[in-house]
Amino acid sequence: MSPLFGLCGHTVIGMLDALSRSKKIEYIGTRHEAVASTAADGYARITHKASVVMCHLGPGLTNVLTGVANASPGLHPHGGHRGRCAQLLLRPSSPSGDPDA
Repeated sequence: MSPLFGLCGHTVIGMLDALSRSKKIEYIGTRHEAVASTAADGYARITHKASVVMCHLGPGLTNVLTGVANASPGLHPHGGHRGRCAQLLLRPSSPSGDPDA
């Protein structure tokens, strides 16, 4: 099984639901995005296999950058995926209709 490191939350809950049925991907949950990214980097360094980290949009994405920046100088294979909620879940009454408003 290939590991996917990340932090559970509302922006990635759909992906986690799908992963719960996967026979090929093992989700490894952490309590902070920087920990998930660093763990993914460590996995790539030890196994010489690609690793993936899943995070939340916004601050979660910036927290992941630490592990990605650490992996870059060593050219370790490291990928990322970020989640985002539907506008309806974020702001059901946004007057502008802009999900980022």
